[in-house]
Amino acid sequence: MTSIERAAAGDGPTLLMNASNFYYTGPLYFGTGLTKMTLIFDTGSPELTMNISTCTTCKGPKYDCTGCTFTGINKTTSYYDGTSYTGERCKTKTCPINSATACIPTFQFLCIKQSNDASTTIAGILGLGRKGTSYDGEYYMDELFKAGVISSKEFSISFDTFTNNSYIDYGPADKT
Repeated sequence: MTSIERAAAGDGPTLLMNASNFYYTGPLYFGTGLTKMTLIFDTGSPELTMNISTCTTCKGPKYDCTGCTFTGINKTTSYYDGTSYTGERCKTKTCPINSATACIPTFQFLCIKQSNDASTTIAGILGLGRKGTSYDGEYYMDELFKAGVISSKEFSISFDTFTNNSYIDYGPADKT
């Protein structure tokens, strides 16, 4: 048993949803109440960004970040498709599954305060990109490892565009 899902809940990898063959979305859980938010899983960028309740230009779901710690670091992030987010880095408990035992106690991410994203269903982006970019924040897989949630800084993704049974498995690949 290598996946955190098997260790914490015993029910296998996290299901990802195919959005018109353009991107994949899945859940992440935030704060002490483990609020479920749907994010794009992006293997090409390193940053986690999320709409927060004070964002007046965000069209998608928003996280109530009243329990977050704001760092005072303001930033704008832009993507290849022209989407851009402006906000402040903040920290809160972040979990890849709905289990309080499989969490990063205080993960730093970009709390979006302004957005030009037209999506009404997505709360943000989970960047799973590797080190080596100009990004100066925390890397999600590194922090899962440091928190003891996974035994190595890796993940496996299985994409299936026909049945929509796509998954992410955090930690070493399950070879069974």
